[in-house]
Amino acid sequence: MKMEGLMKYFVTLLAALLMGCATPYGDGLFGGVKATRLSQNVVLISASGNAYTDNTRIAEYMLLRAAEEAHASGYPYFAVMDSKNTGYVSSGTVYTPYTTDFSGTANSFSPYTTTYSGTATTYGGPQTYSFYKPGGQATFALLNEVPEGLLPGQYYETAFVLNSLGSKYISDFEPIVTP
Repeated sequence: MKMEGLMKYFVTLLAALLMGCATPYGDGLFGGVKATRLSQNVVLISASGNAYTDNTRIAEYMLLRAAEEAHASGYPYFAVMDSKNTGYVSSGTVYTPYTTDFSGTANSFSPYTTTYSGTATTYGGPQTYSFYKPGGQATFALLNEVPEGLLPGQYYETAFVLNSLGSKYISDFEPIVTP
């Protein structure tokens, strides 16, 4: 296989592998979720994803991380105090190389014949690609009980969120048993 064929094969293989590469749960090189304690019962959760991660996954990562923080500290509930979208558009420009092999023979009016061959590489015009990289940031209050006036959807049960999202995103997750 020629070098150019091998390069095309490698690029195609890499692209195929990246198609299924949504950001995994956790804190990684290409995104993930992080928690920062602001006080004993307040935590700031930040999450970011790559271009193959959707907004729903980012929101679920943030809820799961808040539930992990609440559970680790013994809080049976948590509520969102505020949140914001931190996603952004990233773009890059690619110049595609094209390689051409050539050979031939040139005859002139003299008794000599010239043979030539070689390879020429040219570059196609620039192609710019844009990708949306989702992200979010939210402040959560960790609660011992549900404050009066909060409606369902304004607060979450720690064990329920851990069990529903933990089994979805954590490979070795063990369900939380509630009394």
